[in-house]
Order: sequence, then C-alpha cells, then structure tokens
Amino acid sequence: MYSILSKIDQKFHKLEYYLLMCAGLTIFFIMFLVTTDVIMRNVFNKPLVGVFEIVSMLLVGIIAFGFAYVQGENEHIVVEIATNSLPQFYKDILDFISCMIGLVVVSIIAWNSLGSLQTSYLSKEFTMGLIRLPIWPSKLLLSVGLGVLAIRLLIDSLYVLTKLVLGEQKNIQSNQHSEEIDLSEIEDIKF
Repeated sequence: MYSILSKIDQKFHKLEYYLLMCAGLTIFFIMFLVTTDVIMRNVFNKPLVGVFEIVSMLLVGIIAFGFAYVQGENEHIVVEIATNSLPQFYKDILDFISCMIGLVVVSIIAWNSLGSLQTSYLSKEFTMGLIRLPIWPSKLLLSVGLGVLAIRLLIDSLYVLTKLVLGEQKNIQSNQHSEEIDLSEIEDIKF
C-alpha cells in the first residue's frame, strides 16, 4: 500500500512543482508589467492601462498555485506547543484529524469556487475599471489551486492512515522532495 501511495505522491509532486513554477513565472511577468508601467508613467507620461486589474487577478493564481506544494513539503506554519509532549501515536492521530478537517474545508471551498467560476463565466462578469477584464480566469486559477491542495491533503491523510494502520515508521512526508542541508558542513559563512 505504501509503495503505491509513494508512486502516486511522486507523480503528483511533479504537478505541484509545475504549478509552483507557473506561479514564479507569473511573479516575473507582474514585475515586468509594473516596471514597464512605472517607466511609461514617469518617463513618457503615458501609463499602461489596466495594470492594476491584471495584477490583482494574477495574484490569486500566484497564491493558490503555491498551496499544495507547501503542504507537500510539510512547510506550513504549525504550532506544536500542546503536542510536543505527546507520544508519536497520538501525534499521528492528530495529524490525521487535521488533514481530514483540512481536506473537508478545502474541498468545500474548492467546490464553491467552481460554482462561483461557473456563475461568473455564464453571466459574463467583468472587472470595473479602466479596462474590462473577465473575472472567471482568476476564479479558475483559484479553483485549480484549491483542487490540487485538496488532493494533496487526501494523499497526506492516506500517508498518516497507512502509518497508523500498518505501523509504518515513515514520517507523514517520508518522501522528502528536496535535500536537507546539513549546516555543519558549511564552514565559511560570513554575514
């Protein structure tokens, strides 16, 4: 069971990484767009029209596309004050409960965002401002990001459940996708 889950996780991590790279490229596009707008505004006194609307819509995708990758790397902020003294078995139970709660909540939000996407597309909803842009693409980005996060939470839940049921001694994120850096190997760090 664990090997099948691990293979699925490795394939899914590629999708998460692809979405993260899309978010990174979008950040560079936004930087280029805003820089061009500032130069056009200050040098030529002719600002680009609609930069604010475009940037605000793209920010939704940047944020949503990073959710699942961060969850997959187990890098979300976690407060462990109450759970540090618990035995590992109870920590695993709490991990499973939190993954399941997250899965339910994110799935509900993703489903509702799909409904909002459909409504926005069918009603031809546009932004208000100097340039009229359709709103549905930003809602699509949010729906995709939340859907991928829901699948990641399902995979994480299955990892913890496998650990609890089969007694696997693997961590919830046993397949670390990035190499750990041993700081003792770095000798000449100057600040």
